[in-house]
Amino acid sequence: MENYILLENQKKYCGQMIASSVILSLIFFLVLFPSHNSYARVTGPCSNCHTMHNSQEGDSVEGFMAFEDDGTANRTLLATTCVGCHTGENTADSTTPYVMGLSKPDFGKDGNTLAGGNFWWVAQGGSINDKKGHNVAGITISDNNLNSAPGQTEGFSRSCRLCHSSLEDGCKNCHRIPKHHANDGTGTKLVNTAEQGWYRFLSGHMGGIGRGVEGIEHEKWNYKADEKSHNEYLGKKQHGEYGFDGGGNTTTAFCTGCHGQFIHQQSDAGQWIRHPSDAVICDPDNPDSENSEYATAFGGVYDPDVPVARPSLDGWTTSSNIVTPGEDMVMCLSCHVAHGSPYPDMLRWDYDLMIAGTTNPAVQGTGCFKCHTEKDGED
Repeated sequence: MENYILLENQKKYCGQMIASSVILSLIFFLVLFPSHNSYARVTGPCSNCHTMHNSQEGDSVEGFMAFEDDGTANRTLLATTCVGCHTGENTADSTTPYVMGLSKPDFGKDGNTLAGGNFWWVAQGGSINDKKGHNVAGITISDNNLNSAPGQTEGFSRSCRLCHSSLEDGCKNCHRIPKHHANDGTGTKLVNTAEQGWYRFLSGHMGGIGRGVEGIEHEKWNYKADEKSHNEYLGKKQHGEYGFDGGGNTTTAFCTGCHGQFIHQQSDAGQWIRHPSDAVICDPDNPDSENSEYATAFGGVYDPDVPVARPSLDGWTTSSNIVTPGEDMVMCLSCHVAHGSPYPDMLRWDYDLMIAGTTNPAVQGTGCFKCHTEKDGED
């Protein structure tokens, strides 16, 4: 990776700093996230994240940290970049969400990746791996396949690099106004205000200045999520429009900032021409059917590997283990993860294994067949 180092031995670096009597003890880990009412509020020594002058005994402080080796100071006096702090291995005891693995992650709800997956695969480089994650410069050297966002929003002509031009700005073009000191847990897990930082710090895209994504944040960022404990996402029924103004404060609306055509151009004369997003889970030919292929897909039980969007989260204080056909929706994140996965297009499963009529028990009821229950050979 050009101009960057991947920390393979965090203890080595921490030991160097301690042995040198570093006044600002710059530890690689991001500081603690309390486990009760403050799900994104950082506490602990300021020196865990900040340095006053980016200097210690004549050396650049950021040079000690992961993904940095150029001696350049960071804005807001940070000791490292976003990815520098968020590189590591997720465990049950982690107090920081790690989105870049030190080694190959174990993908999925039973593994050690989080809701957004992991950048590890796309960071390996090459045309095949370039398809497996968002191509933030510094994590990836270049993208061998794309020069612009697929499904680019109509009327915009933007290269990928305008949003992913650097390691720090690449992250901040999605997590636009990070508020690590915000208290987003004032008696409820629902995050729906700028003061809280919005859901996962996602705000500002496509006519949404001052607006952001609403949602319920799992306290472990979906680590080992199950049907009873997971992120909750807001949806708006088949809006087919761009940004927060048309799509409400939803994750799908946020995705339209770069990929608007995938949502805007979903149907033509009543026929789907792109996979529906923010579409109600139900049989389109019989919307009231409780026994349709799609309505019975989940058996009424939530699956974190195929998340759904809710029509409203007002008054919610926790996640639900129920999927309600005729109300809940399929959305962008039902099929994709935001950071990266082992599969092309950041999918949650291997698309090449989705073969109609399959009798492979490892495939039945997974991926596409999770919703399209009558398309494999299960029956």
